[in-house]
Amino acid sequence: MSYMLVGHLPELVLISLVCAGLAIGFCRFFVVAKYEATETVYITEDSDHPKQEIVDFAQITCTKSIIDVVIYYNNMQEEEDYESFLKKLSILQDENSKMVTVRYVDRDPYRARRVVSSVISEAFSLVNQLGDMHAEIVEQPTVTEKPINKNYVLYGVVGFLTAAMVGILFFLVKALTDKNIYDEDDVMYYLGLPVLATFGEDEAEGKGGSHAERTAD
Repeated sequence: MSYMLVGHLPELVLISLVCAGLAIGFCRFFVVAKYEATETVYITEDSDHPKQEIVDFAQITCTKSIIDVVIYYNNMQEEEDYESFLKKLSILQDENSKMVTVRYVDRDPYRARRVVSSVISEAFSLVNQLGDMHAEIVEQPTVTEKPINKNYVLYGVVGFLTAAMVGILFFLVKALTDKNIYDEDDVMYYLGLPVLATFGEDEAEGKGGSHAERTAD
């Protein structure tokens, strides 16, 4: 069994490297790049109920009226509706720092920035109409320089490990179902007989065959 695994180690490593390369190629050419834009709002100290206002502001940014306006002004009607838009939008609340961070993921980094800015702008417009909330922007919209979903190292490692595990499983099954006798240990394992003597390869061939091809009955 150990001979089966060790003997195929070069092939196993080669196949794993090839699969790692294929995984990286898949990530490079077939995975659509996505960028994340963020903007942060601070609930000011003069708020009477800052924790509640943090929750309120986070809820306001997700209201359908605001999202519909953002979709319209960014010409996204054919691509997005309210439900699909929310899947790309995330709101992070931090009650300790009194901050709310709005994040949006999109294939176009410039549009992601515009969308986040639009969401915050529309939310502030509604807040000003309500007149009972105090907030200010502390971080202008920023966008990740690299795609957040194109991690070549991760794809390569996953491809390598997946191929290695599948290969090891294949060779283990093959070893468990293989009844050929390759060495003295196999004689003891399959036949339960002690090995009294062994012959070299040349001697075995001179006597009509190799012991490596005999099988246990």
